[in-house]
Amino acid sequence: MMKARETFPEFLDLLDHSIPGDRAEVKVGFPTLGGSYEYMWVYDINVDKDKFTGVLVEDAFDVPGFTAGKTVNFTPSQIGDWAYEHKGKIHGNFTVDILKRRKTQGSETNAKP
Repeated sequence: MMKARETFPEFLDLLDHSIPGDRAEVKVGFPTLGGSYEYMWVYDINVDKDKFTGVLVEDAFDVPGFTAGKTVNFTPSQIGDWAYEHKGKIHGNFTVDILKRRKTQGSETNAKP
């Protein structure tokens, strides 16, 4: 999450210069009934100063009323990741990098001599 937040200005710049066919999403943490956070991908992002809106990609598991297609409000402090695709090249998407590293580390740990 730290890298996504540190590079969020890059995402905003890409979003500001987007063209038809580009795809932009942010992974936003919403408070759950259990007191933790559920991170969900949001697209069709609109920015008005420090206020953001977007549309949920999927249904929430533990946030009542949060269903795919619902418009939600969020702030930059809630963002855990971002992804921007332009002409087939993906920027951001740091969650995938973490999962790849974990998979590689797991493969090395399980490797037989």
